[in-house]
Amino acid sequence: MKYAELKRRLTQLGCRKVKEGARHEIWERVSTGATTLLSRHDSQESPPGTLANILKQLGISRDEFGHV
Repeated sequence: MKYAELKRRLTQLGCRKVKEGARHEIWERVSTGATTLLSRHDSQESPPGTLANILKQLGISRDEFGHV
């Protein structure tokens, strides 16, 4: 999944971008306050392990993520 699609889905799940850096963005799940880093390279594919870690850090289950 490309980072652009990942960001669209996270937005639909109630997450928002908090801060931008040169290479990464900090995203927050508003309901829990959990945060994670996302690459700013929207056209690149996110590795499966990276995607799993992002979801874990934000407290989003694979089922919840898949239903968006």
